[in-house]
Amino acid sequence: LKKHLPEGLHGKLTYQPCMTTVLNRYYPAAMHEVERPAKTIALNLAFDRRSERFGLEEEAILGRIATALKTLTEKGFKFVAAVHAWDHDPMIEFLHREGITAEYKRLNLDSPEEIVKFYKSMPLTIGMRGHAQMIPFGCGNAIFSIISHPKLAYFLEDVGHPEWGADVHDEDLAERIVSFVKGFEGAESGIRASIAAKQEEIWAITRANLGQIGSFLQD
Repeated sequence: LKKHLPEGLHGKLTYQPCMTTVLNRYYPAAMHEVERPAKTIALNLAFDRRSERFGLEEEAILGRIATALKTLTEKGFKFVAAVHAWDHDPMIEFLHREGITAEYKRLNLDSPEEIVKFYKSMPLTIGMRGHAQMIPFGCGNAIFSIISHPKLAYFLEDVGHPEWGADVHDEDLAERIVSFVKGFEGAESGIRASIAAKQEEIWAITRANLGQIGSFLQD
């Protein structure tokens, strides 16, 4: 951002992570522990701006994702497809076409509280949209990013876990997804502890920023 601002304004820039990343620090629906069903994965695949997300490799990429989901289904995992917007309906068509069984949750018709409650109840979310990762992270739950937009990679870098994702153009995408999920079964508590530690850092930054905002308003 400094490249786009006069030098005299550089000192006014302050880093503030998205508030969704610390939902369980202040939002009631995310603060209380809930029962998380075993072997259940929330799945979000984005189909808006398809040419930008997939380039000329859409069928190859979707084929790799389908391979991963079928492998995990065979291993007893269940999927809940999280539909964030109407332009995500191709996800439903894709799952039907590939014969992948899933429940469907139309989050675009739910209230913010219901959305948070949903992600709070999902032990792991595989997502392709920023908020399909930041909201479950903010609830303290594990994520795996299918990176079809740079911001997903940036977020994983911000939280110090680039291994929690794979680029859509990675030829080993299917293997990366399956490997993460298999490893997650024995590492959930460790992942949740890692998320909690990072949230403490984010919450400290947020409280400091809120203090500055409060002083500005008082002045």
